[in-house]
Amino acid sequence: MALNIFKTFVKRPSNTNYQGSDTDETIEIVIRKSLYSLVQKFFVAVLLFVIPLVIPSFLAKATIYKAHVFDGSSILVLTLFFYLVAFGFIFETFLDWFFEVFLVTNKKVVDINEDCRSISETPLLNVQDVSSEISRGLGEILNIGNVSIQTAGKMTEFKIDMIDNPSVVRDTISDLVTKEKSHGNI
Repeated sequence: MALNIFKTFVKRPSNTNYQGSDTDETIEIVIRKSLYSLVQKFFVAVLLFVIPLVIPSFLAKATIYKAHVFDGSSILVLTLFFYLVAFGFIFETFLDWFFEVFLVTNKKVVDINEDCRSISETPLLNVQDVSSEISRGLGEILNIGNVSIQTAGKMTEFKIDMIDNPSVVRDTISDLVTKEKSHGNI
């Protein structure tokens, strides 16, 4: 159950809501960027954990006028501070990935950006076209791509980049739009 937070595509999630939803509104799908979008930051995090294994030996040898610049306790404090920064980087990266969410409800399309300060939404009735694209190379191998939603609203395009199974996401959103439009008799 704990690994459910790492899912990038969830249909009808339980116990999920967002501020601004209507009382009769249900979340149909939750979409996050692919975990592969975090590969570069993963390598940076590994580097941040390796550096403190190497640097202390150089700091211990550093001298000015034949006196050691760093003693054992100052090297320990610097190493602990470096690891604190590394954990902060990892935590911030996770939070940015986790809170950049794209929701499709039974009424709307909602795009919540990573800082959670920028939220865009449009009614499903305004959706005119849903398309997906997979870039060549690694995108084809890993089935990662983008989904674009064209709307008739104020925000003319919603784009979800670097998502898993973009064709499944496109089909699911198209089905929800068709269902909403047939109920709305449009």
